Amino acid sequence: MDLAARLNDLLPGDFDKKTIVVAAEAEVAGDAVTIARAATGRSAVIAFIRALPGRTFMGMALPDKVMPYKKRFGAMPGDVFRVSFPT
Repeated sequence: MDLAARLNDLLPGDFDKKTIVVAAEAEVAGDAVTIARAATGRSAVIAFIRALPGRTFMGMALPDKVMPYKKRFGAMPGDVFRVSFPT
């Protein structure tokens, strides 16, 4: 992808760079959790209270609010710890 290559060129630093292009913030949230879990070998994630990271399955698991986001969807992925956003 030309866009990803151009973004990598703009990023300063002398290291291997990888860029993915996604359609929406929900995809970003799900991909970030997947990448973090793979990189660390851990399953737990931390999410901010009152955040709304999107409508993918992982994105729906992150917020603390059940209505209307999680109702009738059954069990969500576990090991999500929620903290207040620092102000």
